[in-house]
Amino acid sequence: MKGHPFVYVCHLLVWLLGLPHISLSQQTDSTLLAQLKTATQDSTRIRIYNQLALNNQYSNINLVKQYSFAALELIDTNRVSMQLGNTYLNLLLYYQTSGDYTKAAIYSDKALDIYKKTNDSLGICRIYNSLGTIAEERGEYVQAIDDHFKSLAIAQKLKLSSRISSNLNNIASVYMSIGQLDKAVEYFKRSLDIEIKEKDVKGISIAQVNIAEIYLLKKNYNKALQYATQSLENARKAKVVLVEAVALKFMAMVQAVKKDTANALANFAKSDQTFIRNDFPLEHVRLKVEISKYYLSLNDLAKSEQYANAALDEVQTINTKKELKNVYKLLSDLYEAKGQITKAFEYHKTYSNYKDSLSQENARNQLIQKELKRKYDQQQSQQITAITKEINQRDYYLYAISIGLLLVSVFTFFLYRSTQKQKKLNLELKTQKGVFKAVNQHLQEKQAEIETNNQELKFLNHRLKSGESVITKAYDQLQNRNKQLKNNIRAALTIQQAILPTPQLLKELLPEHFIIYLPKDIVSGDFYWASEVEGKKVVIFADCTGHGVQGAFMSLIGHNLLDKIILQQKNTDPASILTQLNEQVSVALHQQEVRSIEGMDIGVVIMEPAIDGQVHLTYAGAKRPLYYISVDNPKEICMVKGVRKSIGGLQQRNKAFKNNQITLPTGSLWYGGTDGLTDQHDFNRTKLGSLRLQEILLEIYQLPIEEQETSLFAIIQSHMINTEQRDDMLWMGVKV
Repeated sequence: MKGHPFVYVCHLLVWLLGLPHISLSQQTDSTLLAQLKTATQDSTRIRIYNQLALNNQYSNINLVKQYSFAALELIDTNRVSMQLGNTYLNLLLYYQTSGDYTKAAIYSDKALDIYKKTNDSLGICRIYNSLGTIAEERGEYVQAIDDHFKSLAIAQKLKLSSRISSNLNNIASVYMSIGQLDKAVEYFKRSLDIEIKEKDVKGISIAQVNIAEIYLLKKNYNKALQYATQSLENARKAKVVLVEAVALKFMAMVQAVKKDTANALANFAKSDQTFIRNDFPLEHVRLKVEISKYYLSLNDLAKSEQYANAALDEVQTINTKKELKNVYKLLSDLYEAKGQITKAFEYHKTYSNYKDSLSQENARNQLIQKELKRKYDQQQSQQITAITKEINQRDYYLYAISIGLLLVSVFTFFLYRSTQKQKKLNLELKTQKGVFKAVNQHLQEKQAEIETNNQELKFLNHRLKSGESVITKAYDQLQNRNKQLKNNIRAALTIQQAILPTPQLLKELLPEHFIIYLPKDIVSGDFYWASEVEGKKVVIFADCTGHGVQGAFMSLIGHNLLDKIILQQKNTDPASILTQLNEQVSVALHQQEVRSIEGMDIGVVIMEPAIDGQVHLTYAGAKRPLYYISVDNPKEICMVKGVRKSIGGLQQRNKAFKNNQITLPTGSLWYGGTDGLTDQHDFNRTKLGSLRLQEILLEIYQLPIEEQETSLFAIIQSHMINTEQRDDMLWMGVKV
């Protein structure tokens, strides 16, 4: 690229903020993939492939390629359609991200042709923005500004805030490329203001990281660190991994300047790991160059050489003049520091060739700045002309209104004359009324006779209307009661959600975990509980009798009793917790007197550190099993059964709950939940079952914890296609 190190992110704002909004756009990859398996029509599969490509643009560019070409293989390229334009748009994204601007330009032209034929103004707006980006990468800065302003004009006409923000961002990028940093930061901040107003966390994170780079170039390190830190926080909220990695890099660069070695190295390492997990080669090259420079400043020549050579290997596959120059300059400085003068001279000679070329570009940039000013003045003149035209149009409208008022006056005059004639005719008609009066008297007599005959019908009709009124009143009462009931249930949902552990607490307590929580109705009879008591982590999953309101009330009772037993009494023995809970539920519900059967099935897990970095688990269950997979034996899933006795209800009182002791190596996983998952049947009324669940857990065990949740959720949704959910569902997985 010919721009600064993060111009790349500036360009991708086009795709992030201007994506087509289709019905699939709010769905996750797992849901889309589940739909893809059952889709039979090519048109549906094409839409799903295009949305999958868009979903992965900031996380996995190889998946963007895979899904885009899958859509291209299915679609009829001889038939003009919006989905064909979207497919070309995704291919444009892939080649632009990969640095192949020749192919990117080809697909830009194809997409623009499709959008023009379908009169898709939004599509044309996006393509002009993209063409401006490609022109900038080729060093055609005047053309780039021209294309971006075309896109901006369309976006302003459509009143699309996200598109306007995208255009302002890319115009700022062009100014940054030609060294106009003050102008660039002005446009970036205008873009940031729009994103804040729209509350778009992704857009905010990108604008902030771009502003951070500007302040880094201006050597205003405090502001650079401020914006980079804010960008990192927002990027993590929005899960924009590319912005997260670049923000970490900028923070590390500032910390390096401030001699904060520990934090600089830590943030460089985090950024490097993020790029390794995700395919963004150009930004990875730039990171390696900065890491190599930093190790060179620390006189760690071996590590500096390692990163410099890695950057050279990768940049040669991308072949961008700006980055090649930076790498050759770095290698020249490195080998000079190592005392290898011959190598240092060779790399400096190559660097000088690029430097001469870039010096010519710098001279050309001065001419470009003049051209940009000329275009800006020309644009101002066009705006004045447009205002003059608008004033003339207003004069024309006033003239038209005057003529209209004159016509209304003439019409009013003729209407008055017509009214006078009508009065004369009315007088003649009054004379004729005498004749009709006698006829009317006869008709009235007949009418009285008919009315007499209709009295009985009126009485019957009155009876019917009275009955209808009673029914209508009863229906209205039922509607009001139903509305009140729903409002009460929604209020109960708020209360129930408030008692569940917050995501922040769970993240601190269980850094790697997932929870799938699917109530059958608005509120749920399933609940989970977690806390840390005296250095021990306590995790509980429970299934109360019934679901909906009945189950929700029971869950509130169970939660409050657990707070009392564990938090107040400091009880961390699972079997003892279940025993006390059983007794207190029976007392709370007066079960010995009213003989009620309400209760719950529950599992209690206590986690505490063991020797040699292992984790010790103590588990006790009431009709609920615990599954676990050890890293020492990843091909086998083990199950610890609970005692066949529920909490509460009328049961055998002599059967005791018991503890089960398990010691697991770090990295092992345990799973637990309610029977709503295994008891759910599919369209053929076949239950998922515990055996199939164990097979699924073995299949997904090796995946990252977030992907385990996504995969299991997709399998549940696929199993429930064309069926209703039978019961509340709760399932959790925890990596120890």
